[in-house]
Amino acid sequence: MDNVTFTISRSALVRYKEAYSLIVGLFIIGWLLLRVGFRDAYRQWSDSLDYRMDRDAIYISGCIRLWGIVLYRYEKRIPLAKVTDVKLVQGPVLSYMNLWTLHVQTAGTGYGWPEGVMHALEKPHEARDQIMHAIAARREENAQAWPFLLGGGSSLSAANKPPLQLRFPHGACMMVIKLLRKGCSMALHRVPRTVFCIVSMVLLLAVALGCELMPGYEGDLYANPIEAAHNAKAYRAHQALRATFSVDFGGERMVEGVMTFDTPLGLARIETTDGQVYVFDGTTAWVSPAEADVPMARFHVLTWPYFVALPFKLRDEGTMLAALGDLRMDGQLYAGGRLTFEEGVGDTPDDWYIIYRDLENNHLHAVAYIVTFGKSTAEANKEPHAAVYESYTRVDGVMLPTKLVFYDWNRATGITGDPLGEFVISDYAFVSLDPMQFVKPADAREAPLPE
Repeated sequence: MDNVTFTISRSALVRYKEAYSLIVGLFIIGWLLLRVGFRDAYRQWSDSLDYRMDRDAIYISGCIRLWGIVLYRYEKRIPLAKVTDVKLVQGPVLSYMNLWTLHVQTAGTGYGWPEGVMHALEKPHEARDQIMHAIAARREENAQAWPFLLGGGSSLSAANKPPLQLRFPHGACMMVIKLLRKGCSMALHRVPRTVFCIVSMVLLLAVALGCELMPGYEGDLYANPIEAAHNAKAYRAHQALRATFSVDFGGERMVEGVMTFDTPLGLARIETTDGQVYVFDGTTAWVSPAEADVPMARFHVLTWPYFVALPFKLRDEGTMLAALGDLRMDGQLYAGGRLTFEEGVGDTPDDWYIIYRDLENNHLHAVAYIVTFGKSTAEANKEPHAAVYESYTRVDGVMLPTKLVFYDWNRATGITGDPLGEFVISDYAFVSLDPMQFVKPADAREAPLPE
């Protein structure tokens, strides 16, 4: 047999060895840094952490030092009046160690970025509940000072307590380091060295930089039970929803017909029983025929689909949802939430909604609200109303309302007086989205916002 010379990919071999050396080198450097400086840095950082709360604000402070040099010192004061959400977050490492990180969100921070972070609280769920109750108490004080904001008093009361100190177990970070050290000797005997180096480097960098391996955003703590009870996942799997409906107020029928809207509620269409058509194409509302005298056409085509889809709209982009604690209506307690909107969201961003969640089945029981469509916010705040979701039906696994009854409302007692009107929905059907249904109809004119 003739001699055979095997070809060597020499340049690729050099690149491989360079990469291998880099990975091993980074791992060694990271391990040395951890041994030399980071362990003491973590201990000093955890010892410096201080989390407190009084009746007005949450206080977060800490200091990061490395080899005796102050790299970063921070002291934050987060007013309770600005807090919109309090979340407990847990990634893979935190889950393994049964630790939680508490995120304090305000309206001024970007989506997903907390205003303040509290690490490894010893009683995280108790701390979250204490913060939520303090927020509710603070809002109650504001409501009593400015009744038009929420319609009066509440069953909640503010307690004058000494500042709350949230304790931080400084051994938590040390436990992470010990686990990594223990894993080193075991892993070298069970996995290829290159794989071990890569994984170890990622973990070391995550610990060194204080990163959290977080899962995706899981939703607002208040909205999740409502979405689960109404099966939001199944609702969002469909393209559009159609239903027959009627609305009566003050003994007169305001509108009736068939409404169709896409499930994200960016498009809507109403065909009335007297032959009129209202369409919202995502930007502009239209009414047909053009000579139809319907001042509230834009209101109708946007409002009634929204009441139907409200259980699935609590966490839309541009919304701000905060828990209010227990609220009373008709002698019963419900889990309360407040839904507001960022500036420029929708036609009426100054509207607000007070949500009543049933404590037994987590259904949306009622919603109090104001209507700023065609009126000033001050005028709207003088006339808050409530819609009670009296009955539901299940359609393809999704819980949808069949009757809403409207009342006057105030914060102290909930609904007051006799019913003002009702919104009845029937003949639900999930349908495929037909884009041509949501374009400007023939012989149509624009239905503008009131001036």
